[in-house]
Amino acid sequence: MRGPAELAALLLAGLLPSLACVGLGAWLLRPLRLRAAGSEALAQAFVLGAGVASLAILGLRSLGVPIPLGACAAAALAGWPALRRAARDAPRAAAPAPRRTRAVDAAALVLAALTFLAALGPETYWDGFEYHLPIAGAWSRGPIRALPGWLDAELRAGVDLLYVPALGAGQPDAAAAVTACFAASLAALLRAEVSRRVSPGAGSLAACFALAVPLTVQSAASTYVDLGVGAHGFLALLLADRWTRSGDPRHLTASALCAGFAANDKLHAAAILPAALAIAALGGRPPGARALLRGAGIAAAVALPWLVKEGVTTGNPFFPLFGGWLGFGPFDARHVQLRALRLGTDYPLPRDAAGLATYLVSLTFGRNVYSGGLIGPLPLAFGVLAIRRTTRAAAVLGATLAALFLAQAWSMPALRFATPLVPFLALPAAVGGARLARSGRSGLLAAALALAATGSLHLARLGIDYLPRIAALRDPRAYERAVFPDQDALRQLVARGRGVVAIPMGAAAWMDRPVYLLHWERNGELFFDRVRGQYTPPDEALALLRRRGVGSLVIDVAPGARAPGELGQPTVDAWLRAGAARVRDDAPRLPARGGREWVLVDLVESN
Repeated sequence: MRGPAELAALLLAGLLPSLACVGLGAWLLRPLRLRAAGSEALAQAFVLGAGVASLAILGLRSLGVPIPLGACAAAALAGWPALRRAARDAPRAAAPAPRRTRAVDAAALVLAALTFLAALGPETYWDGFEYHLPIAGAWSRGPIRALPGWLDAELRAGVDLLYVPALGAGQPDAAAAVTACFAASLAALLRAEVSRRVSPGAGSLAACFALAVPLTVQSAASTYVDLGVGAHGFLALLLADRWTRSGDPRHLTASALCAGFAANDKLHAAAILPAALAIAALGGRPPGARALLRGAGIAAAVALPWLVKEGVTTGNPFFPLFGGWLGFGPFDARHVQLRALRLGTDYPLPRDAAGLATYLVSLTFGRNVYSGGLIGPLPLAFGVLAIRRTTRAAAVLGATLAALFLAQAWSMPALRFATPLVPFLALPAAVGGARLARSGRSGLLAAALALAATGSLHLARLGIDYLPRIAALRDPRAYERAVFPDQDALRQLVARGRGVVAIPMGAAAWMDRPVYLLHWERNGELFFDRVRGQYTPPDEALALLRRRGVGSLVIDVAPGARAPGELGQPTVDAWLRAGAARVRDDAPRLPARGGREWVLVDLVESN
């Protein structure tokens, strides 16, 4: 159980890295001279500062320099004068916002606070505890380096690096606070943009729904990095669109900077840069070849440190791209290729018009865990009402977003990979909703009922997801045990193992010993089980695991009697027959998923 002092330390470990991002971003806002005020300025400062902080951590941790929370506090304080100057120079509102708009803004602040508190709860989101936190944890304990057997460590980890200060302070549950701040920043950026295009009231409603929509709730309290990718990518595309409307060169510079940060966050987000340049070049106000090259150069300079890191750790600066020419470093090419194929299986999408239409409908009403119902009905219900004759800039923006979305749906249909694009759905939804509300009493009533019904559903899901996490701040272990009892049982057996303990997959961040993930998608070098005809022979698997320091395995097996020396796992059974492994009879068999049992197996040291 955490006491008041432990809770205060948790809160500080969540707040200080995020405030440091705001401080760094505040200094960047001044030379960029982006005209923004209030929550929009804070959001821009955080998003830009997060990109800078990630690169700073990459450089410092590559040299083994620690990132204590005190350094985060110093960075936050150093940014205060720049933030005050930005607030002083910002444009003032012509008139105070109406009372109803201020009430909606207050509701958005409450939602942002709940999101932040929920993010301080235990990490119980699968990818978060399986590889995001373990990789960032390894880089908080030692310098940034190659991590053998961790393929995800080489696939860009710009947002993951922002978790390093909290992990270095011994507060892993505080790491996800950064994600909550990305969610709040996206909401603030949407509020400002919708306010410009529709009205301040519509902007405030957009911020509330951005924080409550299931896609946000699914990620904001976790160490999933997709909202960070979304914030950098969305701001890059938004600023490119502003160039087409204003011709202000400052927007191009900031857009290129954000596009570079997005590419550092996740490799697939490198597509944001050509998309932003296309919006700028084709939107009716072509900036000229020199300006376009300058933007591309800024993004390339921002991405260069990660290219160097990949070159050092894998020998391929563009890993895993161009592996046929530049190689895959220490990883097996078959794993990388199969992983790309697996990403397309998150939604069983036939690659035709009917399949795409089904996928789009599922985003509103579906039940698929990776995409079903994650945006809610409002973009579909209100967005169609916004269709009118449009400007060239809007047409180019829409066509570019559609092309990016089609590419995402085709190759990576999990909606979290489209987080740079999804916020743009709020713009036509806000326009359409405003038109409906202004069409007469019946239209106003229909809009109000749609907002109330959808908002109630979103808030109910938010409460179901967030409130137990907030209640668990005092006793995180009990919450972990309740959510994933099988992983808690796995943790108990891992604690009895020797050396590095190999586990099939799961909550690596919970384990009290270093672990090796046997799942092919995570390790990038071993097919422990047969996958599409690929299988690593037992002798080769044993030699590889010994090189990785593995002394024990915990595997899940079906219960019931078997022949002596058999567990039902072909590789382990071969080791048992050869005397290279033994079942630990002194360790209990604990319940795993699906009625299976965890079994502890020790590797026998070779003579």
